[in-house]
Order: sequence, then C-alpha cells, then structure tokens
Amino acid sequence: KNLGAGGSDTPFTITVTAEDGETKSVYQVMVHRQEKEEEEKPVLSDSAKLLSLVPATGTLEPAFSPETLSYTLTVPFSVTTMTFTAEAVEGATYRVNRKNLGAGGSDTPFTITVTAEDGETKSVYQVMVHRQEKEEEEKPVLSDSAKLLSLVPATGTLEPAFSPETLSYTLTVPFSVTTMTFTAEAVEGATYRVNRKNLGAGGSDTPFTITVTAADGETKSVYQVMVHRQEKSASTNASGGTSASNEGGDSSKPGSGSGGDGTEESGALSENAQGNGQAIVQEQGDPGAAENDFTPAGGEDSSSAGGLLLQNGDSSLLPGMIAMLCFVLFCFLSEPLAKSLAKRFPEKRAADSSEKDPPAST
Repeated sequence: KNLGAGGSDTPFTITVTAEDGETKSVYQVMVHRQEKEEEEKPVLSDSAKLLSLVPATGTLEPAFSPETLSYTLTVPFSVTTMTFTAEAVEGATYRVNRKNLGAGGSDTPFTITVTAEDGETKSVYQVMVHRQEKEEEEKPVLSDSAKLLSLVPATGTLEPAFSPETLSYTLTVPFSVTTMTFTAEAVEGATYRVNRKNLGAGGSDTPFTITVTAADGETKSVYQVMVHRQEKSASTNASGGTSASNEGGDSSKPGSGSGGDGTEESGALSENAQGNGQAIVQEQGDPGAAENDFTPAGGEDSSSAGGLLLQNGDSSLLPGMIAMLCFVLFCFLSEPLAKSLAKRFPEKRAADSSEKDPPAST
C-alpha cells in the first residue's frame, strides 16, 4: 500500500494462487513516485531580456534596445553615484553590480545581469559611465575676442584716430607732461593693462603698450602708442620784451614803435621823457598811472646832478646843505681830537718830533 519517498520506485507484486492451492502466478507493478518539485514545476520561460533601461542622470549612447548589450554614458563631476531603472521580460530578474562612480575624469563600468524565468538563462548589459572632471563641468564657453572699443589719452590726440582694428598709434605731448595715462574700454569679459606711466626726457619717444586679454585668458592683442614728449624750448613760450631806462639827459629811446604813443608791443614797458631830463618807466596799459606820478627806471629812487628827484622835476639843495654841515662839524671837532690823541700816545709824538728836528752838527 505504501509508496517510497518522492522520486523513488516502489515495486508492487500481486500473487494469484489457483484453486488447487499449488499453482501460482505473480504480477508486478513498479510504481514511481515523482519528486515534489517535479510534480509542481511548470514550464518556465528562458527569455533574459530587458524591455527598458533608463539611467538616473544622462542619456545612453546609443539609444536603448533590448538586443543591444553595450552602452556609454557621461555624467557631470557632481554626480558621485549611479542608479538605473529597468524593466525585464515577465518572470525574469536583474541586478546591478555597483552604485558608486570613480574619480573625476574616470570611466566606471556598470553591468546589469538579467536572469530568465527558468533560472538558468542569463543576459548581461554593460554601461560605461564617464564622470567629467571638475574643470570640464564648471568651465563655460569663453570669448576669444581681445579688442578695445575705445582708447583715449589723458593729453593729446592719437594719430591716426582710434579704431579697434588699428594696433599702432603716435601721440605728441608738451614738455610739461611727465606721466601718461589712458582711458580704455575693452569688449565684454576682456581685461587690459598698460606697461608703464612715466615719460622719457624732453625730445624723446616713449613706447606705451596696452595689452588686452580676452575672456578665455589666452587670446591677446597688443596696442602700441609711441608718445613724443616735446623739448622744453618747444613747449615753453619765452617773454616778448625787456624794460630799460635812460639816465641823464637822454629823453627818448629808439625802438619798438607801435606808433607815436610811446608804448611797446608784446608786454614791453614804455619810456616817457620828462622836462627835467629824467626817464621814467610805466607798464603798458596801466590805467592807474597818473601823468606826474612816476617811478624812475630801475625800480628805485635815483637822483640827477646830485639832487633828489621830486614830483615836479626840481633838484633839491638838501644834499649840499648836509655836506656843508658835516664839514663844519669836522673842523669843530678836529682840535679836541688831536689833543686827546697826543695825551694817549706821547712817545709816538716825541718820536715824530725828533724825526722832524734832527740834531745840529758842529
């Protein structure tokens, strides 16, 4: 009645005995009892395909197809892990070998293994993920234009007139200018610098270079301005005239002749003769100078013929009177002074007397 374990064969014998009690026949039935799995196991699929495969970041190259097993993928440097969303055929399963990405600039292989429903058939999809370097991710596309939109010197005018395409210019400045600055405007994103500020000596040429660097940091343009600093004599205006005066009785000066009004051109001074023979100097165009209010030439008071020059042109006797007074005082004081000296130096006086009166010879 009983069967053996699952998967075993159990013989059953049926023995038949004849009516005489001696004759027998034996029938045998070998009963195979199936294993439990064999009994429950249905017919399973052997398909190990994916119906879709979508990365969390980026796009597969080439586009996904269930029949294509190899792909590439590029992600930014900021992405450090990678996940995939997939759909397999009915009954099949899949798994991914890893999650983390390598360092920036490296390539990391990801494998998606699909196992069919029968548990034996498998397919392996591979995605090579390239993680960009940090610079690759953050570096924008920068302009390579290294041009100036304007260039204006602090003094003078450029020759020729400024143009962004013209790189060489000349400029002339007065001797009084010792330094040079420029105001410029570069294209968007570009920067510029000037190589120097000071000018050379008068009459020399000093090159100034304005180096423009584009936004990409590599492309450059160099504008050059040759600045000529004038010599001192060329940039300074000399005074046009000098002043002079006549002393004595000369009442006129040949000369500059702007007409009969006695004035000189170009800022010179005029000379007017007075009736007493004295020459005076008056600045041209001085409306405040009165006809009889003048100053003798040379800027200081002077006298003619030993007298003082008054406003009316007469000579004074005052200097003669002062001289006479001094002479009288000298005569009055000479005798007391002589006696005082004789008392102070008697020996010298005696010696002087002996020299004047030598002894008489016999």
